[in-house]
Amino acid sequence: MFTGYQAVIVLSEFSNGQSGSCVLKVRPILANGAELPSVVKIDEVAAIEQEWQAYQTCIRNRLPSIAAIQGEPVFPPRNPLGGLRYGLAGEGVF
Repeated sequence: MFTGYQAVIVLSEFSNGQSGSCVLKVRPILANGAELPSVVKIDEVAAIEQEWQAYQTCIRNRLPSIAAIQGEPVFPPRNPLGGLRYGLAGEGVF
């Protein structure tokens, strides 16, 4: 998810969700500086796959003001968890 980055700083954890997922606000750092914050969702592989498929069929290229998934889901080998990376809503506007 952050291959090629120098660091990823966890800024906060969102704890009001009902899904049981771990949702983090992070700041990715490249060699030439920081990018805008992102939201990372970590959950069981089946839940991440389901969210990815729902995004592809129901949201992508249909709802322009909805936070977009950046890249593909990540499923580390031999790990029961996977992850998705979203742009932070507003993408720096606020």
